[in-house]
Amino acid sequence: MDHLTIKIVGPAGFGIKVTGMMLAKHFLRSDCFVFAYTEYPSLIRGGHNTFQVDIAKKEINSAAEKCDILIALNKDSLIKELKNINTSGLIIYDEQIEIDFSLPNKINLLPSPLMEIAKNNGGELMKNTVALGILLGALNLSLENLNKILTETFGHKGAIAEQNKKAVQAGLEWIKNNPINSKIAAQYIMTVNNNKSFKQDNLFISGNQACALGAIAAGCQLYSAYPMTPASEILHYLVAKQQASGMVVHQPEDEIAAVHVALGASFTGSRAACGTSGGGFALMNEGLSLAGMLELPIVIFEVMRPAPATGLPTWTEQGDLMYVVHAGHGDFPRLVLAPGNPTECFLLTQQAFNLADKYQIPVIVLSDKFLGESTYTTSKKLFSKIEKKARGKILIVNQNQLAENQTLFARYKNEKDNVSPRPIPGVLNGEYIANSDEHDEFGLTNESTVCRNEQMKRRMGKTLNLKKEIPLPTLYGPKSANLTLVCWGSMLGPSLDALNEINKDKKQINLIHFSYVWPLPLGLDKFLKQFSKLILIENNFSAQLGILIRQETGTEIKDKILKYDGRPLWKEEIIKTVKK
Repeated sequence: MDHLTIKIVGPAGFGIKVTGMMLAKHFLRSDCFVFAYTEYPSLIRGGHNTFQVDIAKKEINSAAEKCDILIALNKDSLIKELKNINTSGLIIYDEQIEIDFSLPNKINLLPSPLMEIAKNNGGELMKNTVALGILLGALNLSLENLNKILTETFGHKGAIAEQNKKAVQAGLEWIKNNPINSKIAAQYIMTVNNNKSFKQDNLFISGNQACALGAIAAGCQLYSAYPMTPASEILHYLVAKQQASGMVVHQPEDEIAAVHVALGASFTGSRAACGTSGGGFALMNEGLSLAGMLELPIVIFEVMRPAPATGLPTWTEQGDLMYVVHAGHGDFPRLVLAPGNPTECFLLTQQAFNLADKYQIPVIVLSDKFLGESTYTTSKKLFSKIEKKARGKILIVNQNQLAENQTLFARYKNEKDNVSPRPIPGVLNGEYIANSDEHDEFGLTNESTVCRNEQMKRRMGKTLNLKKEIPLPTLYGPKSANLTLVCWGSMLGPSLDALNEINKDKKQINLIHFSYVWPLPLGLDKFLKQFSKLILIENNFSAQLGILIRQETGTEIKDKILKYDGRPLWKEEIIKTVKK
């Protein structure tokens, strides 16, 4: 089998995620490529929670629409997932669950005494670990790697690690004594490396974690955020790395404070960032505009979820693109980056800090729940790619001696590239007024038409230089094709997997991916004209990137694949549409 999809489902509080992560790491350490995707309601306990692990022998970039093996810890979750199992799929479930409902044809059942074994090995909460042992036995997988992972996961909890090992062993022994039909088992077995050692070339990392590591690599000195799903993991990760990185990680009382704390740090010359989701970003709008007027560099991570209002707090959507492009009051330049995978999260976050400093503007790194909370197999070599820190025209204490015959420094003076030198507090003769009102070159309030026109033209002039610097979208697949997929941000993964699947059948298509989504680069109109037919793929209702492309280039992409139900696009949905 070249691709196997395993899904664990049940109520919150029963270790669905931790079990899934251990399973994913087991396959990663068996030299497989793994992708993990989780769904959960906005509840602390209960509800229907899922953790899906896709395993392949070649690179995998997204989750499959349906699973091959379903591990169901309760009846309600089992019923809800019946439509999401492949034909001839296998269900591992507790034998106490009464199957008094219809099942899809050809589904294979493996009723197991999960509760009974769990109670004899630590209690009811061990059901997930017992099921893991049964799965290992059914797939003929090694227990040694998993035991190491159990020690890593629970080692800090002492006896808990040993308890979990016993539960896994008990599940494994049960399946050995009650073996699954060999013909059925053969459908799900992948050839994996069952040795103790593995290549260790790859890491298992989420988009949020990669953004956090990118901030550390960029030399971010302050990160300020109020917890908000699905951006919270960036905050949690940076808190855990605070001592090692030297970064100040601050949780203020709300998102209004978060953006202003970051701006205060930026004013002192520190590299600063804040993070949130759409609702929190709404509260940051006045601070965003302040950054535009003061020309303070700042990086804002906006990890999208469905809206409006609270929307679907724990689900995914690419619904905030138009919003972040137009957020704030009045005109001021900003850059919006939309990474497509953890590799781009890490590299583009570093770019975000460099470009924020170079142009003295806010830069928004736009992610979403699907990218932020999904976990990808990523080469560990990536994290040695550290960008040179380019601070732009910043004047540091004791590094620059400014002229003494001036009362104030001309902080907002007209320059050829529209970017003025930026002294930080303490630079000799570098005093200026950081003024939120319109101001002259020294920061002094000035409401004249001449001053307003000069300052607006200078600030907005940065956008043209940005357009010249940012690259055209990335092309994947053959240079010439009869059909071209167009996507941005997190939809890179499903689109790439669809591309690879379709091109197996000798139907050659290619893919354009935008990771620089605002401003759009110069020459985009000519670039798009070389493709004969375009299909736009977006995880939102109104095709927001399509609107921006038409606005900026005149090119209208009429054919679209759109989805906005809180779930990402599956590669199967793209393939089905393209093959029509």
